[in-house]
Amino acid sequence: MLRISRDKVCYELSSHLEPVAFVEPGETVVLETNDSRTGRLKRAEDVLTSAPQPKNGNPMVNPATGPLFIRGAEPGDTLTVDILDIKLGSQGYLLAKKGVGLLGDTVQETTAWIIPVSEGEARFSNRISLPVRPMIGVIGTAPAGASIPTMYVGDTGGNMDNARITIGTRVFLPVQVPGALLFLGDVHGMMGDGELNGTALEMPAEVRIQVGLIKGQRISLPYLETADLMITTGYGDDFFDAARQAVREMAVRLIDAHSLTWEEAGMLLSAAGDLRICQSYGGQEVTVRLEFPRIRTTGE
Repeated sequence: MLRISRDKVCYELSSHLEPVAFVEPGETVVLETNDSRTGRLKRAEDVLTSAPQPKNGNPMVNPATGPLFIRGAEPGDTLTVDILDIKLGSQGYLLAKKGVGLLGDTVQETTAWIIPVSEGEARFSNRISLPVRPMIGVIGTAPAGASIPTMYVGDTGGNMDNARITIGTRVFLPVQVPGALLFLGDVHGMMGDGELNGTALEMPAEVRIQVGLIKGQRISLPYLETADLMITTGYGDDFFDAARQAVREMAVRLIDAHSLTWEEAGMLLSAAGDLRICQSYGGQEVTVRLEFPRIRTTGE
């Protein structure tokens, strides 16, 4: 099985980067990933010296491993990525930073909390232990236009911070350049919806995926499927713009799949759709997802 080292690191989704490997559709790959500060924060006292430095105007944060060139992928196709497994490292960290997050005004000084992880538990203290919920913060393909820094998100993915991107999920990504160029990183041991204080449980990891290719199927934004849910995504500087994007994407899917009118799709979404905030804390785009039950048709 192909394994990609975490030293194949990049801080933007870009068509100008050389592929680190060439992969056939249907192939399984293990990607080693870095934590959000690329391994520089090991102790609480590292919190200031490990701060990301800017490069070409963008902070070197949320590193991704890649890119992978998918043989046969062409603009107008859809890349599928099945998340088969996520193995977390033995330690992660959380951060509280001045002015960052919904409690940023209460932070007196930037603080790191080192969290050991073992046997599926994150041990915050002798009294507080929570089960891990591993998920992938950054996943996407290279855009045809301007690069997407891994701190941000765009039409081909990026820092979506979508807690549903986890084991058992299939991620559908637009292909805008030959080979698709797949990037993946910024794994979290757990992250609450909204990432309310600006960071999740930031950890190194190993992610096992299987890639696939749907020829001639063009999508405009990343889309997810689980065993029970269809999930569209949206992003924007404003919550309502992001929400409208995700809702419209789901409505179009329902209209196309079930020959509904716009009015019918809207009513169905209002009855059974769940709008979730993925990332809310400010300083970058708001990201959201819309979850809708996978419809099991029962006849004509």
